Order: sequence, then C-alpha cells, then structure tokens
Amino acid sequence: MSRLATIQGLRAIAALGVLFFHIHLIGIGYFGVDVFFIISGFIVCYVATRQPDHFFAKRLIRIVPLYWVATAAVAALAITFPSLLQSTEADTTTFVKSLLFVPYERPTGLVQPILFLGWTLNYEMFFYVMFAISLAVSPKHAPLVCALILIGLCLLGRIATFTLPWSFWFNPRLLEFVLGMAAFHIYARKPAWLKSVPALLAVGIAVMAVIGMSFQTVLGSKDYDVAICAPLSLLVVLAALSLEGRLWVPPAVVLVGDASYSLYLLHPYVVGVVEKTVDPMTIPSVKAIAAAIVTIALSIAVAVISFWVLEKPTNTWLRRFLKPPVARIA
Repeated sequence: MSRLATIQGLRAIAALGVLFFHIHLIGIGYFGVDVFFIISGFIVCYVATRQPDHFFAKRLIRIVPLYWVATAAVAALAITFPSLLQSTEADTTTFVKSLLFVPYERPTGLVQPILFLGWTLNYEMFFYVMFAISLAVSPKHAPLVCALILIGLCLLGRIATFTLPWSFWFNPRLLEFVLGMAAFHIYARKPAWLKSVPALLAVGIAVMAVIGMSFQTVLGSKDYDVAICAPLSLLVVLAALSLEGRLWVPPAVVLVGDASYSLYLLHPYVVGVVEKTVDPMTIPSVKAIAAAIVTIALSIAVAVISFWVLEKPTNTWLRRFLKPPVARIA
C-alpha cells in the first residue's frame, strides 16, 4: 500500500513535538498527541478501506511487540533499580493491566501504565476495538458507525459518572479519532477541495495552527485544552493532505516518520539519561543547549535503530501468520 509522504512527515513532526515537550528547556509540543490521534483516525480508515481483512490483528501486530518489550524493560528497572524511576511501580496487577491496555490509577493519582506514555495507547486500542466492531456491523459504513459510537460514548461520559477504566475511555479525546475519520472522508470523497487550496496557503495554515497549539495562552487558554488542539490539529492534517504530491518531503524526514512510534515511546528514557548524566536542561546555558541537541539526536538514533531492528522485522514476521483473505465469488 502506498504511503503518504506528507502524513509520514507530519508523524515525524508530532513525535518530535512530544520529545520537545519533555525537554524542560523547550517545553512545548504536547499538541503532538492530538495530531497523532487525528492521524490515527485517518490511517485506520485509509487502511481498512483498502485492506480490511485481519484489521484488528494487523493493528495488534503494529502496536504490541514494541510496547510489550519496552514495558517489560521498564518494569524490570522499576523492580531492580527503583531509585532510577521516581514514580513508576511494577507488580503483577499493574504489569498485566499495562500489557492489556487497561487504564489504572497510579499512587500519584495519574492514570498511566508502567510505560507512562502508553496512556495514549489505551485510547488507541479502545479505538481499534470500536472500529473492529464497526467493521463487523457494516464493512461498507464502518467509519460512520464507529464515529457514532465514539460520539455516543463521549456524550455518555459527560452526562454520567463512571469509574476506571470507563471514565478514562469515555473522554472527549475520542472525538479526535472522529475528526481523523472526517479528514479521511474529505480526502477520499472531496480530493478536489484539498487540491484547490494553494500550497503556500496550506503551509501557512499548518504553521499558524502549530504556533497556536504551542502557545495556547494567545487563544485564551491557560492550560492544555483539547477543545483548542483538536480542531487545530485537524487543520494541520488537512493541510498536509492537501500538499500530498505537491510538497517534497525529504527521505530523512519520512524515515523519522516511519520510526515515529519508537521515537514516541522511547524518547523519555533518553531524556532521563541525559538529564542525569549531562545536564537537567532546566536553566538556559551553553551546556543545557548542547545537552538538548544531544538528546534530540540520540532520541532519533535510538528510534531509527528500534524501527529497523525491532518494529519492522517483527511486523513482517508476524504478518506471515495471517491467513490470506478468502476470494469472494461474484
């Protein structure tokens, strides 16, 4: 299946944004999570409309191996060297819940698995389950069915009180997947609309949206606000889609996009090592700036190696066990 270079480039930007957010010296880029969720909604429709067979199994193959390996590594560190991980505790219950993408509350009050950035995967996996159910209900109209389910669950979460894990899942963030599916509808049904946007205008819209999400105070929000970041992230994704085939994306950027999952999951531990061994990167200085540059370079290198050594080989190997689709008789 053909890849969309601009979407891969946007995945790279989103992953780097989250990396920048976790470097104290920079501290902006959290919007990368919102961009990822909207891209996920788009990609799921993009994949399912072309290769619907074994949809859920393929999603598991894509997500689980790296996440389980990284979770096991962090759990081992938490048990063996607890001083290295400040608030991460691992026992049988939390380990199993983390592996199965079941949200639970840490002693700190945060709802995070052992691999703390895996909280986003708890949403992703819930979305995949809902989309798989929608495919079973109506293969032709799965995106619409899934969108209605997610909107209904989001509304239910607003009018009723639930405990974990349901209170975590029935969250407005579900609407970001809906927006991603809407982006696919526009891309698939109204491509002329996207192509009619001048390239320079599309770039300008994307840049302004990213600036707006980076500095939300200028938009009247003191704290992170999904109501701001979700529509702005949708604009960024639509702008990227409108530029497909019209904007050259450097191969190095596409590679970082390919490795964006590894970059997203593994970068906090590169950040932690540099903070402890070189500089905490909290106060601007030449040393702190150098440490930030090293952190970014190392994070990208670790991600690319992880993609080549773990992600890509396991994905290819595990897909061999999927049965070929049954030929349909007209």
